Order: sequence, then C-alpha cells, then structure tokens
Amino acid sequence: MIKQILLLSALSFTILQAKAQTILLNETFTVPADDKSLPSGWSCPEAGRKWYSSNIGTNIILTPMGFAGQAALSNVDPFNPEDLLISPQVNLPLGGASTLTYKIGVVTGGGQLPGNAHYAVYVLPAANTFTASETPVLEEVVTTPDQAITKTINLAAFAGQNVKLYFRQYNSPAMFLALDDVTVTAPTILGTSEIRNNVQVGIYPNPATDFFTLKSKYEIKKVEIYDATGRKVSSHTNTDKVDVRNLQSGNYIINAETKEGKTSTKLIKK
Repeated sequence: MIKQILLLSALSFTILQAKAQTILLNETFTVPADDKSLPSGWSCPEAGRKWYSSNIGTNIILTPMGFAGQAALSNVDPFNPEDLLISPQVNLPLGGASTLTYKIGVVTGGGQLPGNAHYAVYVLPAANTFTASETPVLEEVVTTPDQAITKTINLAAFAGQNVKLYFRQYNSPAMFLALDDVTVTAPTILGTSEIRNNVQVGIYPNPATDFFTLKSKYEIKKVEIYDATGRKVSSHTNTDKVDVRNLQSGNYIINAETKEGKTSTKLIKK
C-alpha cells in the first residue's frame, strides 16, 4: 500500500510538472503536400534560394543528424548569402519567463558541402519590420557538421509582448542549414508561489536613471532584472529600492516576488 501511495504521488508530481508549461508555438515544419512550402504563418521574403520545408525524401539525410521527419532548410545563394525565416505571431504572457527552444544543424553530407553556418535569432514586436540592424538574441557559427543541436533562449525580457521570431542565415559559406522543433513555452500559473494577477506592484520613477522603487502592500522579498536578450543582469533580496546606475540605457523586465506570489513589469532605463 505504501509503495502504491508513493507511486501515485510520483505520478501526480509528474503530471503537475507536465502541466506547468503552456505551449505557445510548436512547429515541426511538416507539410502534408510535401511540396517544400512553409507551414501556415511562416514566411521567407527572399526570392530564389530560400528557407523551405524539406521534402520527405530528404529524411535520409536529416534523420541520421537527429532531426525527426521534415525540417526547414535554408539554401543560401553563394552570391547573395542572406536567408530570413519569419514565424507567426506569438503572444507572450506578462507573468513569468517564456522559453524558446529549437534544433539547428549544418548539412554537409559528410563533408561534401561547405560547413560553418553563420546565423542569428531575433525576437521583435510583431508590428515591427525587420531591418537587419536589430540586435539578435543569439548569433553564432555552427561548426559541428551533420548534427542536430538543441538551443534554448530565455524570453523573459519580452514578457507581455506580441512578437515574431526571425531566423537568419547570412554571411555564411554553408549551403544548407536545417531548423526544426521550434517551440515557445510559458510557465503555467500554479499555486501561490507562481505569478498572480492580484499581486500589484508599482514601480517609480519609470523611466529611471539612478534608482527605482517598488510599491506594494506586501513586503518585497526578491527583485530580478532581465535585459532585452532575456539575460538576468541583477538580483536583489529584501529591498524595495534598486540601484540601476550600472545598467545601460534600454528596456528591462522587472520580476518582483512577495509572499503572495510574483509579478512582472517593464522598466525603461535612461
């Protein structure tokens, strides 16, 4: 009986963990028509060689790399190495830190094609137009050939925004870059330790230059500051006044925790 209780408890905990994430976007680039078209909502503005959904016959190359089924492929033109893939709109909730995960891999066919794919990921407000002058949330060169690599990006800095994701291969000698399993998840509100709508925290001044102060009817237990890339830049405990003199000018997300839960708000640093 004790073993059964322990088993049920473990199962219940696993179910709660599974429910603790809300899927906002889940794209596998599977196109029923198998015609290299992109899934609904995705777009590629470049003409000619560009991002497209791989056909089923390409699985013989992608599967050994660690991709399951079809994937998005960027086939850059060596004379114009610029491919941009744009996601549908994703509505990120204000409470908590959403997360972007995806698989990326450069296809060389065992060294027959060029490697070292250079790419970047951008997260922009859905109403914006991409200009290539924006700061990416991730930029790197994929040097490991013929292998699917899983990447994770914290989207806390974009909480409460409607955004689009931009995957850009550019200035790259690689001919083929594969992308798959693009997923955006957000924490589901569970229990008093999670973010609650009734936890009201004011912030002033906003914009702030030197310090900002949090105002709440509950004692502030912890304050975390995230920059525009989702990187946590500072953390403070048991204080309602925070020094931001060392922060660069820009937009930040402030996560404040009280005994009644957490809340997020935006801060502009002058």
